[in-house]
Order: sequence, then structure tokens, then C-alpha cells
Amino acid sequence: NTGAATGFFLKWGTIWGNFPYFVLGTFVEDDHYRRLRDASEALKLACGTITAVALVVAWCGLSHEVLCFDLWQWEAWKSSPFVHYNQFTVESAVEGVDASPRSLFFAACFRAFTYVYAVVVGVAFLGSLPRVHVPLVTDSGTRTMYGYLLHAPALLALLTLNGVFQSAGTGGGLGVLGWLTWGVLAPVAVTEACMTAPVARVFWWLCEPKLGKWVW
Repeated sequence: NTGAATGFFLKWGTIWGNFPYFVLGTFVEDDHYRRLRDASEALKLACGTITAVALVVAWCGLSHEVLCFDLWQWEAWKSSPFVHYNQFTVESAVEGVDASPRSLFFAACFRAFTYVYAVVVGVAFLGSLPRVHVPLVTDSGTRTMYGYLLHAPALLALLTLNGVFQSAGTGGGLGVLGWLTWGVLAPVAVTEACMTAPVARVFWWLCEPKLGKWVW
């Protein structure tokens, strides 16, 4: 539980929590995606329906404060995954904690549900995408790993340099315009910038290292 011991920055619980996705990815080949991409119209309609339902559920949950992405993510991937919030502290993460069998059972079910739900919705989203070339979007889609790995440090640096965190913690916060600018537009713009060709040429060694050539 190094995540707790280091102030929740180096979260080994998150790494191991997401590890099954990477293992599953090793079994997925290009042919699997092509079959999904070239599926029948009925299957594409089903994929679109699942994606739409997932979006509606997320929107309704967020709107009625029943679902919070950060809390869901923390509950699913936290360093001590099978423990309730009121039992989890830095000390308990290091020394261990006694959780009831009922708590352990439901926590394990919750994580299993999260795995299955994420895979189903992810596959459905890919299956619902149209098979057309969209300017900018299609080209960026070939470099999504760069957006995934680089957007966080780039965005945090941008927010820090512009005093967003300080503004958010004082007075009335950012306001609607500030929230739209720094909470929506800035993340989209930064992530898109991270997936451009110039960035890929600079950071290929980090995002797409040629390990086979180096090691073997």
C-alpha cells in the first residue's frame, strides 16, 4: 500500500487494480477489432445503445449526486481495495486492517463489477464508432497512448502556472466560465495537443519505446 504511505501519489494499488486490463489486452489482436468494426448493423445498433445507456446512467448519477466519478474510481482502485472508507487511514494501509467478511465480499463484487462494466462499455463504444475518416480525430486516434500518458503532467503544469488551483480554493471558486475553460476546454485541448505528430516525435521513447530492438 505504498500509495497511502506516499500521500496517494505513487499508487501501487491503482497499478495492480488496472493490471487485468493490460493482461486482457495481450490477448486482443487486430483481427478482433476488425471483426467488431465490420460487424452487422444490428450489432452496431446494440453497441450504440449500450454506449448511450452508459452515458445516460453516468449523467443521471452525476446530476443527482448519486454517482461521483472520483469516489467511484477511488473505491474501485484504492490501495486498500477491500476496506470501507471509515476503516482506511494511512496507518491502516501500512499496518493492515481487519475488515468483516461481509465487507470483503461486497468489495470484491464491486471490483469485479467494475472490471466487467468497463470492458463491456469500452467494447460497445468501439463498436459504435462509424467506419469513416474524420479529419484530426482519426489521425489523433493513432496516438492515443501519448494523450493518455502525457496529458496529466501537461495539464497540471498549465493549471498551476495559471493559478487555477489557487483560484478554485478561494472565494467563490472558479465560477461557470472558469469551470468550462479549465475543467472542460483545457483538458480537451491539452490532450489533443499531446496526440499531435510533433509531440509523438519528441516523446516516442517514453510512450512507444522500441523495447524489442533494445532488449533483443
